[in-house]
Amino acid sequence: MSDRSDCSIYKLISIVEKLRGPDGCPWDKVQTTDSLRPYLLEECHEYLCALEQNNNINIRDELGDLLLQIVLHAQIFKEQGVFTLDDAADSICNKLIRRHPHVFDKKSGDEGVDLDLQWETIKESERDSTGKAPALFDSVDSTLPPLQFARKISEKATRIGFDWPDAKSVLEKIREEVDELEEAMQNEDRDAITHELGDLIFSTVNLARHLKVDTELCLRQNNVRFIGRIQQVELSLRSQNKTFSDVTTTELDRLWEEAKQTEKNDK
Repeated sequence: MSDRSDCSIYKLISIVEKLRGPDGCPWDKVQTTDSLRPYLLEECHEYLCALEQNNNINIRDELGDLLLQIVLHAQIFKEQGVFTLDDAADSICNKLIRRHPHVFDKKSGDEGVDLDLQWETIKESERDSTGKAPALFDSVDSTLPPLQFARKISEKATRIGFDWPDAKSVLEKIREEVDELEEAMQNEDRDAITHELGDLIFSTVNLARHLKVDTELCLRQNNVRFIGRIQQVELSLRSQNKTFSDVTTTELDRLWEEAKQTEKNDK
């Protein structure tokens, strides 16, 4: 077995320990799990962005930044005498082995097992062992971004048969929600508008689920396209020595359509 000092992960742990030590960095020493939350979220999003760009060097670097956040959090808990990074690793190792008996505890007949049902049954038994009253959404993190949270609770609901039969049925539900939103808008009922718009967004998330499309990825890609098209419109205006305030809505629509066409031609 190689010396731990030769392993980069232990080198990182050692660096973080020094940064938070008596002679360490003033900034790192005062950080808490609460103060680090924004950085943890930021690094998660930057890693996702790198994945979307499909740049392996950026993916590696952003994954390293995310790993730093994990080590920092673990070091804080170690200093408090709560647990260590090894303890966290042991916990996930045990959980993975426990939840994959078809891999780590193979038995005859495992080949035809319903893996989704097996996963939920094992998780349910874990909840029972804690003494908590079972609840369908207990394992879903309510702090997830709303789109991800909507997707997760929808997936959970399917386990008890609460779902549309197919994507076409969800699309019909979306049309129904649009009609209800339009009625709320006509009545100028702000509460109803908020309610119906929420129903519409939730139904759209479910359509994406049925179509096996990542809602977050779909929206992020749309945001990138929108920015690109607006930038193209701005370049067109600049070439004419104009700004957005110099043109009519009709002209903006025309430039927008040109930007969309340019985007298609570049593919």
